[in-house]
Amino acid sequence: MLDTIGEMSGGMPAEFIRNPSDAMTVFEQQFQSAVAVAVRNATLTLRLPAGVTPKKAVKVLPIISDFGPSVLSDRQVILQLGDLEKENAQSVLVELMIDPRPAGLFRIAQTELTYDVPIANLIGERVRDDIKVTFTTDPNEAAQVNPLVMNFAEKANAHRLVTRVLDEYKRTGKATTRLAPNVTRVLDQETQAALEQINQGQQISQDQVKSIGNKTRKLTQRLDDLV
Repeated sequence: MLDTIGEMSGGMPAEFIRNPSDAMTVFEQQFQSAVAVAVRNATLTLRLPAGVTPKKAVKVLPIISDFGPSVLSDRQVILQLGDLEKENAQSVLVELMIDPRPAGLFRIAQTELTYDVPIANLIGERVRDDIKVTFTTDPNEAAQVNPLVMNFAEKANAHRLVTRVLDEYKRTGKATTRLAPNVTRVLDQETQAALEQINQGQQISQDQVKSIGNKTRKLTQRLDDLV
């Protein structure tokens, strides 16, 4: 419930505090985040041309959070980003299915960011830009990938699969989903050990369940300085 309240109010999900002695540190971090807010009510809209279909949208910074299917429609994606902090990037990962194109440069989306800057009495500010992709018939060029985007995709997928395991465990007391090595390798040892216990039919504590969820949604934070 606290996670939902945080997200609906434009803030972060609830922070899991394992030790009471950590409460003040977490409170100070949350206070500094509130003070650092520079932009409010940020909304990112992607308008898509014919032949481009949205499949999924996930926030990957400052935490991993699936926006869900409600933000997707045939020709646009609308993402409520909420408050934006100074020097603390927000990043989103949008999966698109694109019809085949001949070689060349094509626009696959027009983006628009709307936002308010209360301290400057600015309401409904807008910034627009185009997202363009080069299509090629050269297999060497086609094999090139952006390592940062691939890291985001890998960790967002790990979060999705771990969340599926935890949801099943909370419902049934066991899990049938097996995580592949390419997923578990991005998890810390404590999380790996707890998930292995679940896979073996053993029980883990509610604190462990909360801790795993808290840590896996922060998998991308170590990439923050690369953005």
